[in-house]
Amino acid sequence: MRIKQLIQLITDAAEGKDNFKEGALGSNGYGFVFRDLKSNTPYITNTNSHKYCEAGSNRDVIKILKKVKNFEDLRNLSKFDEKSDLILTGSLKTLVPTLQFGGFNLFNVWMFVKTPKRYMFPATLYWGVSGVTIGGWRSYGITPFAKEIAFPEDFLEIINFTPFNFTDDERGCFLDALEFALKKAPVSDFWGVFNRDIGNSYMGVKRGKPFNRLMQHLDGDQKSEKEIEPLLGREFVDKYDELFTISLLPGMRIYVIECEHVREGKNKYFGNAKKILQIYNVIVKS
Repeated sequence: MRIKQLIQLITDAAEGKDNFKEGALGSNGYGFVFRDLKSNTPYITNTNSHKYCEAGSNRDVIKILKKVKNFEDLRNLSKFDEKSDLILTGSLKTLVPTLQFGGFNLFNVWMFVKTPKRYMFPATLYWGVSGVTIGGWRSYGITPFAKEIAFPEDFLEIINFTPFNFTDDERGCFLDALEFALKKAPVSDFWGVFNRDIGNSYMGVKRGKPFNRLMQHLDGDQKSEKEIEPLLGREFVDKYDELFTISLLPGMRIYVIECEHVREGKNKYFGNAKKILQIYNVIVKS
């Protein structure tokens, strides 16, 4: 995408003209354009970005934790529900159809922002160890040629702000607008396995409903991993004459079988190489 096209999209979105197909939408005078980090566009990158703040349901959790004085206060933290974040992530999937999920970050996307004050800046939106999080670059809008520069010069010319300069109130308005904007987009189904401190979580949205299931610990098995390697990425036929594939989740030694049939109420099977080979031998057409 040319920079002129990006500016037009972000301006239209800020003025209330959404374009879901192009990943652009707005709210309260803010405009947002979302792009897959795997895009070949030179200015789409997360190189040298830093965490700016939590977003989604965890955006104020640190501030509230400091005020906790009794059990009743602690109960109020129950409103921080990852299910609402998963619904917003489903909207993000609609805006960025190529977005993939799983690993040490559930997702990571690049976005461009325009504010009601006509500030324009790049940022990242990702789900990491702190939940849904905003990342950005500190120097832009302060010293245009600082060491952390990661963008082409023609793109640098349109950046006139950094979110690290927002006041607390301005940050709140920015996060509100982001959430309200995402809620305008339809929710797409998605799934991913998120690697977190408590273990691997199978998370996503299915038929519009969020789910989050903690998976059991999976030990490696070198012999089985060598045996399963030739099967990865290929299509097979199960006992129902339906296609299925076997794949390895990125960054983890977790394998998954994805089946088209739902006759048994399940179309995904997770496990280490040994378990998946066992399932493969059961469901493959004899």
